[in-house]
Amino acid sequence: MLINKNFYYGSVMSILTLLMLGSCEKEKNYSPELYIDSTGMAGMLNSPWPCDGHDSRRSSQSPYNGPDGAHVIWTYNASPGYHVEDVISPVIDNNGNLYSMNWTCMIKLNSEGDLLWNSDIGYYLFTMPTIGSDGTVYATGYYQMSVTGFTEGGVIAFYPSGDEIWEYETEDHYDGGVSGAATVAPDGTIYLADGSGYLYALSPEGKVRWKFSTEGSTASSPALMIEGTIIVINYNNTVYAINPDGSMKWKRQVTFDIGYDMALDINGTIYMGCATGLVAITSDGADLLYFPVEGGVWNRPAVSNDHTIVFGGSDGYIYALYSDGSEKWKYETGEAIASSPTLDARGHVYIGSRDGFLYALTNNGELKWKYELNIGYGQPTIGADGSLFAGTGGGMIIAFKDH
Repeated sequence: MLINKNFYYGSVMSILTLLMLGSCEKEKNYSPELYIDSTGMAGMLNSPWPCDGHDSRRSSQSPYNGPDGAHVIWTYNASPGYHVEDVISPVIDNNGNLYSMNWTCMIKLNSEGDLLWNSDIGYYLFTMPTIGSDGTVYATGYYQMSVTGFTEGGVIAFYPSGDEIWEYETEDHYDGGVSGAATVAPDGTIYLADGSGYLYALSPEGKVRWKFSTEGSTASSPALMIEGTIIVINYNNTVYAINPDGSMKWKRQVTFDIGYDMALDINGTIYMGCATGLVAITSDGADLLYFPVEGGVWNRPAVSNDHTIVFGGSDGYIYALYSDGSEKWKYETGEAIASSPTLDARGHVYIGSRDGFLYALTNNGELKWKYELNIGYGQPTIGADGSLFAGTGGGMIIAFKDH
């Protein structure tokens, strides 16, 4: 998700908001799950790429290998016609079908790039949808109220057929739109964070189980640690760790101006971009490492199964670090990096740059290929057959695959 933080923050601060600590009125007979599996997939559909960042840890690593060549097998024009907008790279179900978002529309394609359905949701959609373990598709977004100027929004649940199941609009109407993706826990609880600074826990039926105030606006896609702790970041540069019952585990004010999304290692380490580089804190909120980058890191990093951290900087470099924060390699592109990185099973990197190219690098930082492509919102995603999919700023979805 590539919403400009400073623009969004400015619009939030222009609206007078009164936020109180969220009360956690529990749903009767609700008992949250305590553990998820190490892949972070237990609450998501067991598919090649079911959500923003691939899994509930937002690791951005696929279990499949991506293409070794820039061979385009199909393209799809996802522009709704009346508005050409950046297309979000698609999530993938276990049949190889693709779900993507553009402007106010969610679309479903088959693996050959044929349209199955198109639904105009009415929300502005700037992040990947999420597919739950039962196949339910969750789309999050927001819209501007013409009279009050307040931002409202929420989440809509769909059957795979495209029929709406339910819609939940967040309860706070000062700046209550949802810019981040939803996260689904093993017991079906849906977590989302809104612009008013609340983290919501919804039941699979779309009812509020609890909500928690982060005392500051947020556009986070919540992430889950292995034991089920929810991590969310607000625009006051505070990281919150919330227990599955809605109580606060800890919070940590970070001294840097941090981004709103994070990636979690399997050990619970939290990696975040910031205005001057990359920072990491431990699973209990203690300082771990800082790596300086000129111009900062504003897209979510990725973390591989061998604990390598990969990210792109505003200085135009793609970086890979060892877990101790030392540099493993870096690769220079022509401009600032435009997307979060995607890692395949080998640790090969797929990432978009503002120089207008999609880059594919080996796990040693060597160029495999690059393709002229103005990447849209989100990050490239990888299918079970090795296909790579990317949304573009020109309203297209492009599929790559080795011959």
